[in-house]
Amino acid sequence: MRGGEDAAPGGTGARPNADVDDAGDRYLVRVAARLRMPLAAEREVLDELRAHLDDARESLEAEGLDPAQAEREAMARLGSPDALGDDLRRTHQTRRRLLAAVGGGVWDGLKDAITGYIVGIIVVLIVFVSIGTLAQRLLGSADLAWLSGHAAETTYFGLLYSIAAWWGARGLVRSMSRQALRRTAALRAPIALAGGVPLVVLLLIWPLHYGWFGVAAMLAIPVSWIVAALTTPEPGRRSRWSFGRPSPRILGGAALLVIAVPLALFAINPDVQVQTNQAGPTDQARAAMPDQLHWAVLGYTVVAPTVVDLQRSRWDATPFPDRYGNVAIRLTQDAIDWDDWADLRVEAWRALPSESWIRVIDPRVDAPYVVVPLAAWAPTAAVVPVGSKPGVDAYLLFVTGVDRKTGARVEIGYPDGQEVAFTGTIVDWFARLGP
Repeated sequence: MRGGEDAAPGGTGARPNADVDDAGDRYLVRVAARLRMPLAAEREVLDELRAHLDDARESLEAEGLDPAQAEREAMARLGSPDALGDDLRRTHQTRRRLLAAVGGGVWDGLKDAITGYIVGIIVVLIVFVSIGTLAQRLLGSADLAWLSGHAAETTYFGLLYSIAAWWGARGLVRSMSRQALRRTAALRAPIALAGGVPLVVLLLIWPLHYGWFGVAAMLAIPVSWIVAALTTPEPGRRSRWSFGRPSPRILGGAALLVIAVPLALFAINPDVQVQTNQAGPTDQARAAMPDQLHWAVLGYTVVAPTVVDLQRSRWDATPFPDRYGNVAIRLTQDAIDWDDWADLRVEAWRALPSESWIRVIDPRVDAPYVVVPLAAWAPTAAVVPVGSKPGVDAYLLFVTGVDRKTGARVEIGYPDGQEVAFTGTIVDWFARLGP
């Protein structure tokens, strides 16, 4: 030691000081390993401890000890670095501080969630408009049921809530870590569980209008929360999941890109023709046809080989499904002697959406998806759950009965159809999938 001191430039004793610093640094590293605090808080505690060690060492040196002995004595008086680290952690990470951090973290997480929701409105609107414009141009309106109606609202808000959940979870974890002086690694799983479980339960009991895109968007809400919470990096560090708070420059570039793609396609190929699933003659030609030919052209013969007075409805139906996806049907008109018909019922058939009031039965089906018995002059209307079938975007209602003379089932009056979306919980959706 003394030889190294003589060899040091200027004979200032630099080597012993370096040894002292190394010993103190090793001590502080062991203390830091037990603190398990955010980097900023950990640095602050270690700076205070370093200052305390330096003061103690200088005091001992003034009493006549050499620097190395003074350093060892100062560390010995502080005790084991592991025990000291544990004591400091317990002193700073109190239960009261944790409870206070919960309140402050929820508030900060809520503010971040609102910010994410606002940003999501802009992003989702741009995406919906761009995709809708592009699909309209290339595919036609008949293929865009998921972009309109109640099911589209579920998709839209599911995406917004997913973005808000991501930002809110990240904000909550970061805020609680900062205020509770705990590393995010210790908070990720509890926060993911505390937010993810209620969100899953809410989805299981919350009836909404669903389509496939809506189901995916709503299931993304708890997934977004859980993934965001579990991947929040420690303050001051980044991870490959650190895209929770994109910069305005990134958002602006993405928006311009999404807008530019459909515009570029229009400019490159302006003569693309809109293709639809609606086939057959024009509305004017249909109006001039006899009833039976009109009926056959529209594709309704799959339901009824015989039609009673195609042009005049003989039953009353609510014009649109209610919030639960139900339509009310009553037989109240006396133009037909209902006693001549047996087994009266309402049939709901899956139909193809269309821009016009004309509806065509989906060619992929050969049976109604809902059948409800019907009685003439009943005091209460028959409830037809047209929104009870997953994946049905539009329906056609038929009142049918069996002709007592011929034994044939015929349709009575003109059919009624509207767009619809499945109404129920996600559990209902998966339970009712299938033919």
